[in-house]
Amino acid sequence: MIMLFGKVEGHQLTENLNTRELDCKCSHDHCNRTLVHADVAPKFEELRSILGDIPLTITSGFRCSHHNYDVGGKDLSRHTAGMAIDIKCPDGVNFERFYRACCAVFPFTLAYRNLKFCHCDIDRR
Repeated sequence: MIMLFGKVEGHQLTENLNTRELDCKCSHDHCNRTLVHADVAPKFEELRSILGDIPLTITSGFRCSHHNYDVGGKDLSRHTAGMAIDIKCPDGVNFERFYRACCAVFPFTLAYRNLKFCHCDIDRR
């Protein structure tokens, strides 16, 4: 199930995740909503728990189609459907440990080792 929120409204999805963290990062005038699949928040919390309940930083959540194009995202990016988030490896956490934890929680994970983040997707396409 996809949930729709107004951009910058700031709905608390879980104790540690607010929709502001998932808002599109663009400044396009038309961009006024945030899509979030219902499974994203519980999986985010599960990942936090596996890593010792440490804060996690989402570097990219929902993206409008214009922003997705601007950042070089794929045409059918799961970010545009609210089904993917990019999470920065926390300081002090070994990247391989972080990557394995992401893989244990999310059905599809891509590691960007050089940039120290993982693309975490709830859809295994």
